[in-house]
Amino acid sequence: MKIFKEMTIVTPNKPGKLAEALRAVANAKVNLIAIDSSSGYDLNMVRLVTNDPTKARKTLEKLGYNVTESAVRTLPPCSQRRG
Repeated sequence: MKIFKEMTIVTPNKPGKLAEALRAVANAKVNLIAIDSSSGYDLNMVRLVTNDPTKARKTLEKLGYNVTESAVRTLPPCSQRRG
């Protein structure tokens, strides 16, 4: 199993805010490995795993986001064969 850094940011639940954050990450030449987003009434919690967490964190912090990090593990690939 490989361990990755997962970053979490909280965005306003308004049109374009998630796109703005992800566009900045893409413009910094950082690739997404995984993303999870859950929304509430006013806020969205977004979790990102990237190929360059240091660069992604700096990019998101420049936009004013508070970035928290945690370690996550990957699971080995599953077989796609039928039972």
